[in-house]
Amino acid sequence: MQGKLNAGTQAHINEVQRLIHIVVAHMLKRAEQHDKSKFSEEEAKVFDEYSDKLKGVTYGSPEYQSYLEAMQPALEHHYAMNSHHPEHFEDGVNGMTLFDLLEMFVDWYAATKRHEDGSIWKSIKTNEERFKLSPQLVSILHNTAITLIHDMDHTCGNCEFRMNVDGIGGECSVGSTKVRNEDGEDCTDFKIR
Repeated sequence: MQGKLNAGTQAHINEVQRLIHIVVAHMLKRAEQHDKSKFSEEEAKVFDEYSDKLKGVTYGSPEYQSYLEAMQPALEHHYAMNSHHPEHFEDGVNGMTLFDLLEMFVDWYAATKRHEDGSIWKSIKTNEERFKLSPQLVSILHNTAITLIHDMDHTCGNCEFRMNVDGIGGECSVGSTKVRNEDGEDCTDFKIR
């Protein structure tokens, strides 16, 4: 009986591994295609004009929103071509797949590194309201941010180097000594914005 159990368990493990490899291959393909429409005739000129402007404003602020309004219809084309944006779907986030959600989250996280005051935590909060995200999804996004920052990225892009007059630095609210500043140094003197 033990041999049948081991064989069945191994078959299950093999199938899970096979499916995870399919998922990873799909995500790699999405990575290669991410935002390619920004180079299209419908979008390139507008994104060239507004990318630097957006970088200098707070995500979700009235000024940020005014730039988005000025970027129409390029944004409409962009959303139509890219399913990692909730605007791609009639029912927003509810129309998305896990693949869309993961790419959306990574897109948000990468965008925080382009904004002077970018923060994945602020992005999640702003988008919770903007896209009417459920508390469960918000919790999953928070957990994913913590895992990404701690275990994978090591350059959270959301820290603010700070050394007080007395030489005592800030605390990382994520609580990891493995996180690195953009210069590769340990983040021992910073705080999450």
